[in-house]
Amino acid sequence: MLNELNTALRTFKNQSGEILAIYADDSCSCDSPMEWGTLFHYYTWQSGYYSMQENDFRSPEDWINYELESDDAFDKIQEKCLEKGKGVVEFANALCDALDKVGIIAKPILCYDHSDIKYYLGNHIDYWDGSVVGFVWQEKEVLRNEFKVKRLSKKCCEQAFSMVEARLETYTSWANGYVYGYRLFNKLGEEVDSCWGFIGNIYDELLSDIKSYVDTDDDKFIEFEPENFKQAV
Repeated sequence: MLNELNTALRTFKNQSGEILAIYADDSCSCDSPMEWGTLFHYYTWQSGYYSMQENDFRSPEDWINYELESDDAFDKIQEKCLEKGKGVVEFANALCDALDKVGIIAKPILCYDHSDIKYYLGNHIDYWDGSVVGFVWQEKEVLRNEFKVKRLSKKCCEQAFSMVEARLETYTSWANGYVYGYRLFNKLGEEVDSCWGFIGNIYDELLSDIKSYVDTDDDKFIEFEPENFKQAV
């Protein structure tokens, strides 16, 4: 078991002599978080990457023109933004304003791609490594039905987009390969439980999520280093 523990990213023990080892899930056995069922649509057109969710449009221009029912809506909005000296994020927000008028709530999906990649909502991108990669959107009628309201208040929209931000954070972790699993060994060194496909940062709340899945009667684990294995059991 010592060799197996040496490949673990973190190891823990409890008073019962059980060892909990956390590993990178190199097989990335879990599906994309965008396949779990989402309230919003996530359409992206990022060079070298698949769209977060499948769509039938070759470009954001095609999609915008389709939703606005005009062959040149995208170009006209772009021209106005260029005349006013607006940047790429302001242009994306102008497209969202146009969508709002036809019953669609949308926000641009921003990206920072440098070593790791990060997807987020906001109004600013990095000059060198930032970009607008797509849009998160939904019809207002769908959101009104979801929240059981006749009018989408500011509070409803904030609640909805907080869900979007959480999903983008999870997707970011998944896209960067921050996927993990655990193996539980009894005091005899026998593997008695395992589970894979946990997404997130193993130094944050993900650790609590993993511990909540472990099949044990003693969940008071203390971290230790594998080289101290003899002292741990």
